[in-house]
Amino acid sequence: LFTFMDVALDVKRFCISNKLRIIKCLGSGGFGKVYLMQHLTSRRFFALKACSRLTKQDVFVNEIKMLKLLSGKCNIIRLLAVSRIRCRILLLMDYFPYDSLSEIMYSMDFEEIKMYIYNLLIALRYLHANGIMHRDVKPANFLYNRNIRKRTAIAGNMGTRGYQSLEILISVPLYTPAVDIWAAGIVFITLLSRTYPFWVPENDLSAVGLMISLFGTRNVHNALANLGYKLVSQPVYPSLDLKKVCHTMSWLSCGSSDNDEQQQLTVSCEKCAPAMRQFHKTKYCCFCRNEELERKYPAGFRTLPFDLLRKMLDINYQTRITAEGALRHRFFAS
Repeated sequence: LFTFMDVALDVKRFCISNKLRIIKCLGSGGFGKVYLMQHLTSRRFFALKACSRLTKQDVFVNEIKMLKLLSGKCNIIRLLAVSRIRCRILLLMDYFPYDSLSEIMYSMDFEEIKMYIYNLLIALRYLHANGIMHRDVKPANFLYNRNIRKRTAIAGNMGTRGYQSLEILISVPLYTPAVDIWAAGIVFITLLSRTYPFWVPENDLSAVGLMISLFGTRNVHNALANLGYKLVSQPVYPSLDLKKVCHTMSWLSCGSSDNDEQQQLTVSCEKCAPAMRQFHKTKYCCFCRNEELERKYPAGFRTLPFDLLRKMLDINYQTRITAEGALRHRFFAS
């Protein structure tokens, strides 16, 4: 097995031959590691992705082809150079300073949430129009800077748990770009509910259980039936109103000093308790009785974003809205 010591050695060799120095490691995962680099002469910053030598080569060959074709356009990060040292592929890209969503989410106003999702959908529309699925849409792969612009990093994985759609969880043979729209919908509900991450399933079965608790047993059953699968699940859960879920979870995340709101929402509710347990929240909270919270939202945020959210989080991938359709939604009309 190769260790991260091998990664560092290969990166150092690349640095010496290209007059670069390592500033710090920006992140790591099954794909390898990403480093912040600086050119010794120009002082310019770059990002270097050192791909794991254990990863299938064809995954990164496809990624390189995608980046060469699409990079630098429609919020896709720009690929500058490709190198190979021993059996490791190194990708040199523009460095894009970004804000951590978990740190800025609570201070994002509604217009900023709208622009965040709008720019994410622009990138997905561009990828899908060129016959490419991202397959790992999540905040960590959408580099967002409040003061500059937005950039999407192309990944080659098969999704991250918590952002995977039902068709991925049950291993449908052929995926469609709808998997990206579902993941973008999870990012959207994360922002609207001010809850990051929105949910954390332990495994694929747990992820299906979370979907059932939110979208209802019948809806998940029907979606699976359309794919030729039969669901056996007890107890039977009702579907929940996504708008009320977002309002309540935002209230739980941000807190409230209003005693009337606390008394209204912190009650035991038979309909909502299963979902609250699934979301690792107290069961003594209700999604049904939060009409007062809706009044605090701007007029344009009381209905339209949640209509779009429902279309993006359509359990049935065959009727799920496309990136093009989402960008044409009335939510973005202004």
